[in-house]
Amino acid sequence: MLINISGDKSEISVQFNEPISVKDSSRIALTGASIWYSWYNFIENTIRYRANNDDWIGDWIIIKFPDGMYDDSDIISFLEEYFNGEAMPFSLKVSHTMSKFILDLKPGYSVDFMNTSEILGFMKSYTNNTHNNKEFIAENIPNITRGVDRILIHCSIVDDSFTSTDRGVFVKSDVIYSFIPNVDTGSLINIQPNKPKYLAINTDSIRNIKMKITDQDNRPIDLNGEKVSYELEIVT
Repeated sequence: MLINISGDKSEISVQFNEPISVKDSSRIALTGASIWYSWYNFIENTIRYRANNDDWIGDWIIIKFPDGMYDDSDIISFLEEYFNGEAMPFSLKVSHTMSKFILDLKPGYSVDFMNTSEILGFMKSYTNNTHNNKEFIAENIPNITRGVDRILIHCSIVDDSFTSTDRGVFVKSDVIYSFIPNVDTGSLINIQPNKPKYLAINTDSIRNIKMKITDQDNRPIDLNGEKVSYELEIVT
């Protein structure tokens, strides 16, 4: 038996006009899915900068990133477009050998990465009191995914699935499939398992099914209105 479910939210619930009876030996698997890589990694993120030299300290000027999906080149391009050809008090580049951002800061300026610091791997604030441009290498590897490293697909009628907690303890779960996104942001993720994993069903009469997408920490994923679809197969 094949069941196709689709919607435009990370949590979808469907009802059946007539309950579906299943045997104790019945199993269910995810045999296909399509999900847009549409969840944002920048949400109300800001950076601020100001003149800061021996003569005076200016007011902070705040740069706000529009909410969206950014990779390292998007971040760099946004800052270049923000200054629109004007002399940039600071700029960013990436060292691919170190996998870190580098801040190029002009003399007499300060930069505070505010709530964007963790994403870029920098500490909060930097000041250049020299007479030359100064480079600061980020202390940490960037967290561009905003902590979303693996996607879990939940199915409410799944029974024998287990996931580990942050304490290393395995607990019962309703996860039917998990994956790491391997496409560019904004692209369609097509899932076609070569060997679907058939799991036990926790009821003998299916009246409804709820599908849900979370990250590895069970935090909801906001698809921003993009459509998601699932194909489920029940075998006896």
